[in-house]
Amino acid sequence: MKKVLAIIFVLAICAVTVFGFAACTDKDTLKIGVTVFKPMNYYIEGTSEWTGFETEFARAAAEIMGYKNVEFVEIIWENKVTELQSGNIDLVWNAMTIKDDLKENMDISIPYMHNNQVAIIRKSDAAKYTSLASMSAARLGAEANSAGESAIQATNELKNAPYTAMQAQSNVLIELMSGTIDVGFIDLTMASASIGEGTSYADLTMIDNNGAYLMIGDDEQYGVGARKGDPIINELNEAIRTMYNKGTLQQIAEKYGLLDALMEIK
Repeated sequence: MKKVLAIIFVLAICAVTVFGFAACTDKDTLKIGVTVFKPMNYYIEGTSEWTGFETEFARAAAEIMGYKNVEFVEIIWENKVTELQSGNIDLVWNAMTIKDDLKENMDISIPYMHNNQVAIIRKSDAAKYTSLASMSAARLGAEANSAGESAIQATNELKNAPYTAMQAQSNVLIELMSGTIDVGFIDLTMASASIGEGTSYADLTMIDNNGAYLMIGDDEQYGVGARKGDPIINELNEAIRTMYNKGTLQQIAEKYGLLDALMEIK
């Protein structure tokens, strides 16, 4: 009986954390929250298997951290904090822009990649939308609770324009193609891999601004989110540094055309 009680006690301890979710782990499976976001996390065509820069990055880091398996859980992006706090996922690893409001609700890894928000339009509208001022009455779209949405709200020329929040950045491209919105704002990393010749969105383009892409908001940095107070963030940071120092992270970034965006990690 004493032995049984001891086992029950240990299990009870494992079930309690600051937020009431599991704190103990046998390092069997690491659950990672993602959205479909090429080239970061996306399905291999015709399958249910995940691939992408973040996918390979996460698997390699998890192996260093001692996990046997990695499970990718597709989430609604605006629910990422709730998904973490409920214990449905262990990490948010999906090109997450580091923002002050997120820091209040999760621990975030060392930054590893640069990004910007870019304006996407239909090629047929290239002469119509050439500047922020030209978009002041356009129908805008961005992912809900994303850096793109925050940038729209903070840009004087755009903040009063008709706006629709989308469930995912991929929906922004779909709605642009259907004509529901006129201008979408998504991550440069996604736009570079997802639109233009040779893609499913060949009729979409980034707005040219005197030879450069039209961007809004500040320069951004990507990080991985964990529950507040979870020591996993320390293990993760060490794994990221190890991968960078060995050149593994650079190899994965180069494979997906992201080497130039990769930050120096110390």
